[in-house]
Amino acid sequence: MVKQRKPVKKILGIIDNRTPHRKFEDYAEKYLKKKYTGFSIKPQHHSHTTSTYTDFYGQNKYDSKDRFTAEVKHVNKLTKTHIDQAAFVYPRFPKEKLAIISKSTEVSENLKEYANKRKVKIVRLREDFH
Repeated sequence: MVKQRKPVKKILGIIDNRTPHRKFEDYAEKYLKKKYTGFSIKPQHHSHTTSTYTDFYGQNKYDSKDRFTAEVKHVNKLTKTHIDQAAFVYPRFPKEKLAIISKSTEVSENLKEYANKRKVKIVRLREDFH
């Protein structure tokens, strides 16, 4: 009779206590690092002039004017407020503004048009964490 081995995490007592939103942010960071090679990517970037945070801020290592900001939203339904958060440019002035959402997030056609007007690109990732 062969004995079943316990998973290493159970033996060591390691428990992943991160919230689903935090897990999704980590997944989004991996996506951004893969897509934007050659960029310096900072999570939870703080602006001292406006006291605002963005989930991710990336700046090209070779062209300082090539930048992006990304807001990660792990919600059931995307709203205009979420798009406005992603569209906020001062003082970072990004070339690309991203709203990263999970595969189960609902997005209406009106909201897609609104995001297009605000020049926010909606990126839907494959994974979903609940």
